Amino acid sequence: MKLNLVQDWIDYDKSLLCQQDYYLNNGVSIYLLEHPYPVPSLLTNSRAHAESVLEVIKANLADLPEQVRILDIGSGSGCFGANLLDAAKDAGCLDRLQFIFSDLSEQAVKELETSEMLKDFHNHIQFMQVDALAPIKLKDISVITMNYVYDALPMLPVNNGQKMQVKLLEPVEAEPNPFPMQNLVLESRWQDYDPEDEVQKKYHKYLENDLYFNYKAIEMTDKLSQLLCPNGFIAVAEMIESKSKLAFDLYGNTCAHAVSEMPIIRAMEAQGMEALLAKDSQLMRIFFFNNPETKTKLKDLLYQEFNQTTRTDKLLQGLQN
Repeated sequence: MKLNLVQDWIDYDKSLLCQQDYYLNNGVSIYLLEHPYPVPSLLTNSRAHAESVLEVIKANLADLPEQVRILDIGSGSGCFGANLLDAAKDAGCLDRLQFIFSDLSEQAVKELETSEMLKDFHNHIQFMQVDALAPIKLKDISVITMNYVYDALPMLPVNNGQKMQVKLLEPVEAEPNPFPMQNLVLESRWQDYDPEDEVQKKYHKYLENDLYFNYKAIEMTDKLSQLLCPNGFIAVAEMIESKSKLAFDLYGNTCAHAVSEMPIIRAMEAQGMEALLAKDSQLMRIFFFNNPETKTKLKDLLYQEFNQTTRTDKLLQGLQN
């Protein structure tokens, strides 16, 4: 098979595999099931997942401001927010909540602003176009939620002092494809690694034997943590592991990168936050508590919701039956 060169040897995190144009240019359509290659969001958009997060918010209401401001990073289709608000309505605590839908894509935000599923919550919602790696002019945020956001950020595979580089090619006689990354052929190699990028240098000390250096995820979490009120927390949900032998899974014309959670946890604990890591069959969840006492106070609830058989696992069992 004859191949054309698409991109010559380059660090993985600088390659086309880490571009974000697909998210920027396609709005909410890439999350819909009718899309040819939908970005997966069944579990994180589910009512089950939203209810679990809401339980933690409810249990902490007494220690949060009267108006509980929830900033959702990478809202995508908006289904998670809609489900959380609907669950809050059923639980009788909707009046306490203000939910901020945000996304990197201006188109996605505009589509959310006119979404029918949010029409009953207009007194409780805001919309923002947000680059979570840039300064955000918000303060006193009670809760920050992020579903499948880490895996959308650039990541560098690092192992034994070496970094991964890739070469990208495509078949000469490939059929035209609106999703050209589906045609790519990837070659990889390992090269000596001495971080020069300022962000990588800052967070490299938290990388031990972890294969995936999600340094942008650490930077983003660090910056977002500074928006939290004293008893606020960050709730993260990610895929449990890559299904492929590569460092990513391919959806449409974008990649979901593997996540090593421990460097992120080490970095945030060094900032004085308390972390909780929980995994079920399909989701990895990380909570970062601004006040370490919050985790202690909510220990039993957190165990019940995220360490025992979880609502999302029950949802999967129901779908499989």
